Amino acid sequence: MPNISNLLNVLEELAPNKLAADWDRTGLHVGKLTSSCKNVLLTIDLTESVVLEAINSNIDCIISYHPLIFSPIIQLNESTKTSKIALMCAENHISVISPHTTLDASPNGMGAALVKLCGEGTTIPICPAFNKEKMSKIIVFAPKEASENIRNSISKLGGGQIGKYKNCSFITEGKGTFFSSTITTPFIGEKNAANCVDEQRIEMVIPNTQITSVVSEILKKHPYETPAIDLVPLEPLPILESGRAWMQILKNPETIENVLNRVAKKIKINSLRFSKSHLGDLDKLITKIAGCPGSGKQFAKDASSAGAELFITGEMTHHDLLDLSDLPMDIALLGHYYSESHFLPELLSDLKLKMKKTNFKISDIDESPWKLFNATS
Repeated sequence: MPNISNLLNVLEELAPNKLAADWDRTGLHVGKLTSSCKNVLLTIDLTESVVLEAINSNIDCIISYHPLIFSPIIQLNESTKTSKIALMCAENHISVISPHTTLDASPNGMGAALVKLCGEGTTIPICPAFNKEKMSKIIVFAPKEASENIRNSISKLGGGQIGKYKNCSFITEGKGTFFSSTITTPFIGEKNAANCVDEQRIEMVIPNTQITSVVSEILKKHPYETPAIDLVPLEPLPILESGRAWMQILKNPETIENVLNRVAKKIKINSLRFSKSHLGDLDKLITKIAGCPGSGKQFAKDASSAGAELFITGEMTHHDLLDLSDLPMDIALLGHYYSESHFLPELLSDLKLKMKKTNFKISDIDESPWKLFNATS
């Protein structure tokens, strides 16, 4: 019987957790890793109505794109909507998982799928995610005969791992100088004299969580009375295949109007909001369209810098649009929910392919929290 751990592993393949934004709350929100997941429900938002749908459908796990628990829950009771929903799920043995921004940034995820709706072309990431693990480079100076022992000790504690490669290090030969006073006991060189000795400079990356252990192990293994050890913090590297936002470079130029009509038809909406730039017009031919699911204001300027002529996202505020009005780029707002819900059938298909013994379905209840009111004359 497949369990939650199996499902999380599949989601990790589809949308690795390292792609999650630092502020996000992804992963398992309610449930145990050993709980079964025979019947799984997919939804954008986890509301009380969706939970009731799950209970009536014998669902044992809900994958909610938006996190159920974003701010800490102080009490698990019915005093807040979030805690009430979490309690309902727990009482009915329903696990809850949220992938959220991991899906946005994944190469085959929601963000890339959004811009692909614009038309045939080449899809590229912009605004990549960054590795979240804090790393440092440790630099040790040692005699050649001690070098291998020190490197192996660092490797055993998780140092020297770069991607799929282990025991990675860089070694340079050089001269070390020091003056050894009468109260020292030098491993090499002469006491109470100026010395210049052959040494190796050993450089290896280490996780910040292992700094104390690694330094302690070096001091044990190093033959010097007082080894020279440098520690250099490293900036996180971008994950280049990922994108907080994405760009579609159309195979053939199309008018903005044609692109917006195509997107609206595919996500099944009858209207959208459109902010025309000072250069733009609906009959303007474009080839570069950037986009981001949900609320994408923070990526709009990067998209414009990357050459986007149109930016599509779910929502922005009145003042967001005013702030961006000087960009030579038009902006289309699809509605937060609709910029995301189009991807659920694709996620459903991927999950079914990878977990054939689990039943997956998309919620029939989940919907946008707002509707358009058409006033009569």
